[in-house]
Amino acid sequence: MHANPFDLPVSQPPAAALTARASVLPYAFMGLTLLIGLSGLVFNLLSVWLPQDEELFASYLEYLPQILASFVEGTLLSAVAVLLLSRSYLERHAIVGCARPRQLLALFFGMALVLSLVLGFGAGQLLSHLLPWAYEWFESPTLAQLLISEPINLLLFVLDTLLPLWLSLHLLRHHAVPGAARPVPRREPALAFALCFAVVYLKLVSLLPEQLFYYDSAWIYSLLLLAGLLQAGLVFAAAWSGLPLLLRQCNPGRLILASLLCSLLWLLAFVLVAVAIALYTLSGNELVSEALLVLPGLGLLALLWPLTRLSLRWVYRPQAA
Repeated sequence: MHANPFDLPVSQPPAAALTARASVLPYAFMGLTLLIGLSGLVFNLLSVWLPQDEELFASYLEYLPQILASFVEGTLLSAVAVLLLSRSYLERHAIVGCARPRQLLALFFGMALVLSLVLGFGAGQLLSHLLPWAYEWFESPTLAQLLISEPINLLLFVLDTLLPLWLSLHLLRHHAVPGAARPVPRREPALAFALCFAVVYLKLVSLLPEQLFYYDSAWIYSLLLLAGLLQAGLVFAAAWSGLPLLLRQCNPGRLILASLLCSLLWLLAFVLVAVAIALYTLSGNELVSEALLVLPGLGLLALLWPLTRLSLRWVYRPQAA
């Protein structure tokens, strides 16, 4: 049969370009989330500095390390959640491309930024009234944080991060191109594993009572942040070296469970070491030197390597592409 002369060919976008766009969408979402978190921190700083209240600004600077620790924790949680949820969505629906990625990212950024600033300001005002009452009622800052601050922060996380992401991914399906999934390089699951571990570590640090550390300065939080950065780097290196070069899929659900197992095992080892040191000192023995406490710390740091590899092997079970 002869071809229809009036049947004009319809130009199709290159499949390679579409695939490339889909593969970087989770990273783009994560980058925008980090930018939104930084914008919230700057907005918070300006809201304290612009009224030119010296007493309020001095109090803000006094608690700046705790504020930075909370900012890093919340921003990392949002970033790793966006990365893993968007990757899971692409894998579950076999999406390899998107016709309008810029519009999609702009929509997510606009919704998440507005919700973050508006809801964050409202939550700050609410907590400023609730927390003093909670401290007096519960007589424990940690308990007040668990029962008041944490539920409000969780609600904010759902509304200003998960909700915009869900709406954006829902619209993505209308402009998505299905196809066979491409192999995932090992750097992505290794990065996600390390970020999950860092989020758990920072959350535990934020919940520890200050009396446990005999703080001479609030800047001890800076040292704890640096320790978390070192631990996350070691976890990333261990995960990266233990994963195949290319994986069939990222499988975010198993990756999160593996990271939680690693965090739980390491926390158990940390508690056992702390209890052993406490029992040794309470029994009447004296430490030869406080510098010797560095040795258990180095041992716990080195323990992260085998725990990471063990968690990946038991729970994640990576499959090479």
